[in-house]
Amino acid sequence: MEFLRFKTSFSIPIQVMRSKVNYTEVKQASGIQYILLALINNNSKNDEKLYDVLRKFGVPNDLIFMFIDEIENMIQLDIIKLGRLKFNADYFKEYLVKDFEFTEKGNKIFKNGAVPTGKELVKIVPLYYDLLNNKILTSVGLKMKPNDNENKISEEMFKDYKYDFSSLLDIVQENKKNFNFKEQEEIISVQNEEMKMQSAKYEDCVILKLEDNKLTLTFTDDRLENFVKKYYTSENITAIFAYKEKFKFANDMKIVKVKNLSDISNLTSIFLPSQIQTAPQETPELLIQTGKYYVFKRKYKTGLTLKKEDYGADYLTLSNGIMKAYIPACVDFYVESIDKTISLNLILEKELNSNEKEYFYKEVYNEISLDFTDRNILIAKLISSDDNNYLSQYLTKHILEKNELSQQILNLNVLSKILTESDNVVQLIAEQILEKTIKEINVSNFATYIDFIKPIQKILGLSSHEFLMKVTQNIDKDEKLFKSILNGNYKMIEALSIINLYDIYLNDIIENIKISDDNELALESEKTRNRLEYLKQLLGIKSITDYVIDGNYNMIDLVNNYVEFEKSYNYLVKYKEFSIDKFSEIENYNSIIKPIYEYAIIEQQSSYKPEKITFDFIDNKIKRGDFKSAVADMVIKVDYDLTKELSLNDSNEMDFYDKIMLAENNKLIKPNEASLLHTLRICRNKLLHPSKDEIHFNIDELNKWNEYIFKSEVNNEPSSKN
Repeated sequence: MEFLRFKTSFSIPIQVMRSKVNYTEVKQASGIQYILLALINNNSKNDEKLYDVLRKFGVPNDLIFMFIDEIENMIQLDIIKLGRLKFNADYFKEYLVKDFEFTEKGNKIFKNGAVPTGKELVKIVPLYYDLLNNKILTSVGLKMKPNDNENKISEEMFKDYKYDFSSLLDIVQENKKNFNFKEQEEIISVQNEEMKMQSAKYEDCVILKLEDNKLTLTFTDDRLENFVKKYYTSENITAIFAYKEKFKFANDMKIVKVKNLSDISNLTSIFLPSQIQTAPQETPELLIQTGKYYVFKRKYKTGLTLKKEDYGADYLTLSNGIMKAYIPACVDFYVESIDKTISLNLILEKELNSNEKEYFYKEVYNEISLDFTDRNILIAKLISSDDNNYLSQYLTKHILEKNELSQQILNLNVLSKILTESDNVVQLIAEQILEKTIKEINVSNFATYIDFIKPIQKILGLSSHEFLMKVTQNIDKDEKLFKSILNGNYKMIEALSIINLYDIYLNDIIENIKISDDNELALESEKTRNRLEYLKQLLGIKSITDYVIDGNYNMIDLVNNYVEFEKSYNYLVKYKEFSIDKFSEIENYNSIIKPIYEYAIIEQQSSYKPEKITFDFIDNKIKRGDFKSAVADMVIKVDYDLTKELSLNDSNEMDFYDKIMLAENNKLIKPNEASLLHTLRICRNKLLHPSKDEIHFNIDELNKWNEYIFKSEVNNEPSSKN
């Protein structure tokens, strides 16, 4: 298995040299020097005497000595020469111009216009010796590091190395400009004053591959490989890798020494120390820290720090029952290519076997067992298995073994929010607490307990009915319990599923027995009983099979009482499934009273403005099929007209029949007209006093009544009739 493969740098030695350079000083040529040099350069074949030429140029005789002195100086500085002869000032007047000539140096000086002063100066210059390439450099294009205890590149490593400094003079001479020498200045000698060994970072020159337990170092340059093999010790190479940032552990970190990688069982991955913040590669469910240097920056679900620090692993992870340890280790490897054993700092990831896991599970449990927290619940679940149920131990200790039942229930509520309700251990604990609660619960404390234990209903997946049946099994099913259930924030329908007071209350309504308003259902039932009894007496209804409606009832009383009755009746309708037969009897009473109420409402509305009722208004109602309203409007209109024609005041109590008879007796209407109005009255009475038979309306008769009532309107305005 290949664990690692990457390119990396390697440190090579560089001798940093402080070199002393001796060189000659130069300056611009003087006027005398320049004249002499010009004469020599331009008159190399001139047979004239130099003295005569100078005199021609106007040099006074008393200044000739200055030229003689300069000639001697330039000969001494190797700028000019006098053939094979030695210059003698006493014979100056005898020397020809062509006797003098430039030396090689003189040619350069004449071209550059500068001459040496004869003084020798010293300058210190930096030079570098590349041991790998056996080469002197004026600069190093590599990242340099000072020699220190960590780097381990030292003079001692290369005590047998043969340095070659023979080219020092040539290197400085060729690179005069780099060291700020003038071109005319002559380098006389170069000598090392001081040498200090440093290392240079040779980038991407080694391919490191770790496969199984074998480490391979492949050098991209054969010379480097041979160089390392010859001069570097195992300690040197180990120190060079340890000095790299990617191989560095935190200071004082507890590192395990591993002689052979094969000694680590179940090895799954290897990481570099620099990857300590990104290993493991997957987000764990539980991170267990054991060392004091590791800080896990990536997200994890739950974290824990064990107090001891002698576990070997700096941290461990747990996911899906798989526990892995991450061990900061210094591992020995034999590298065949350089025939050396070196050590590397690595993070070893290994999967723990069952015994190793159990050891850590116990350590973790000891750490969390004292405190009941959300985090500890999750950790207890993560370290639990079929073989050792730490979660069950933990929950038994912190829930079931609590003396106060209320505390048990509170802790269970915490638990149900942390773990899924389908968890077997959660359900088991919920069942045990429920059994204890059932033994202690009574009608007095029911509302208090029910608030605590409601989460158990959800945990066990019980319906409200199933849950209430369980918790009330030892309590009398009476109105007190019914009220307690409602006070426990259960719905009316849920309370009725346990105690069917609805059936009892309906029986009281039917039997006209007063109902105590102990709860909302009782209150609404009593309202229904009270209003129904009043309406029965108002209308003369003895039973649903024995009734003749009393025509003298007060219509306003009817309307007001029925409105209130209907409110409570509609409330009871919602629960009729709990007593279908008894509710149907109340429903039958309603079917008798409601049509009377509905017609009374119609007639009441029509009576507000009888003078506004017209033929077309009623005709449209007949066409729409609104027959009850049409009959009511016509009765109100005729009653209004008869009252007016009979000169009766509004407060008279004469009924509709008497008014028809009085109008006929007073010759205000004919007998046949009176007969027509009586049929209208009878139709109206059937609507006010319904029987079991359905009323059938005769449309022709309705139209006939309408035409009669508005005969003047029909005769005078025929166009208004549709």
